[in-house]
This record gives sequence, C-alpha cells and structure tokens, in this order.
Amino acid sequence: MRRSPDSNSNWKPHRTPDGKPTSEIYECKIVVRALRELYGDTSVAEFGPLALKAARQKWVNEKRSRTECNRRVGMVKRIFKWAASEELAPQSVYHALATVTGLKMGRTVAHETDPIGPVEESVVDAILPFLNRHVRGLFEFQRLTGCRPGGACSIRRCDIETSGAIGMYTPPYHKATRPRISVGRLRATRPTPFHRPHRTGRTGDLRGPAVRPIRSPR
Repeated sequence: MRRSPDSNSNWKPHRTPDGKPTSEIYECKIVVRALRELYGDTSVAEFGPLALKAARQKWVNEKRSRTECNRRVGMVKRIFKWAASEELAPQSVYHALATVTGLKMGRTVAHETDPIGPVEESVVDAILPFLNRHVRGLFEFQRLTGCRPGGACSIRRCDIETSGAIGMYTPPYHKATRPRISVGRLRATRPTPFHRPHRTGRTGDLRGPAVRPIRSPR
C-alpha cells in the first residue's frame, strides 16, 4: 500500500516501562508484509473491508489457526486506527475496516488450536540433571511460580524479598497490576546460585565474563 512519506517518522513501537520495544513490533511487520504483498500498489484510501477479508483468507489458506487469523485482522484494524489518528489515512477507512467481524468457531475452515497444557513433572525431572545451575534455576522458578520463560529470564535478585521465611517476588512492571508472587521457602528454593552476581542483573542475560562462573558448573 502506498503510504505517507513521513509515516515511519511518526510511528513509535509499543514499549515496556524500561523503554524496550515489545514483541508486537515483530508481529506488526509480519502483518504489514502480507498486506504489501497483496496491495503494494493500492492507495491506503482504497483499502477496504473486502481487501482485509482477502488478506484474512490468505492466512486461512496458509493453515493459520482461527484465533491467529482473528488476531492479525485485529492488528490491521489497530494499525489503521493509529494511521487515522495521525491523519495518515482517512477515518472512513478505519471505520469501514472495523465492520469486519472475526471468524466464528465452527463456521470457518480455519482450524482450532489445542489448549496448551503443563509439561509433565517427570519430563522436567529427567531434564534437570543435564542443565547447568543457571538454567536449572530458571526451570525451578517457573515450576514454583507458573511464570513464562520470559518472566523467569527477567527476574533480578533485588525484586525478591528475602526478609521472611517465604520468598516473595514482585515484578518491576506488569501489564495489569504488580502482583506479589510466592517463590516458596528460601532454604528449599535457594535462589542465589542461579542469579547473576549483581542484584540488578537479569537472570536471562548470559553475556559477559561476570556470568561465566555461573554458566559452567552443573
């Protein structure tokens, strides 16, 4: 699609409170790439609901799941909403795209995804002996808290309260509120062996000589 010359300079990706871009920027690039392949020579003002449905059908043909197709369509709508707010696209285009409804379960050939279940404890126990203590600590932290890998890699020692018998982890930022998460009894969890030497270092940062003594022993 043809766009305004200064559109890139006005656009700013979503960022976390510490200033880092979120993963949504990569999702946006995937969606925009597909639109440009189909409508690279089409004016933004001429992009309408039928064009959006055609892009959605392209993703259905690529065997994307129903929820993934709906998520990408929603992202296209948000892109045009932002463009309309910056006067880079007519507001009528966004309002027209907003009329496109999502694919309904049982009414489309797009397949459904299976629910993501927990990993069996026996599988985790079998893997732990082959991990160094840094990665093993991340596994144990996920097991105790139920957090995602990204959340485990971002923890810092200064975010874990160690004054009591039960360790409490408070994320530096959260998409909703800042919860306080129990990490179990400190003697049992022993969080220090798998942390970086300094209190503000993130456990997922494996670069630099400071972490080498932590990476090598098993």
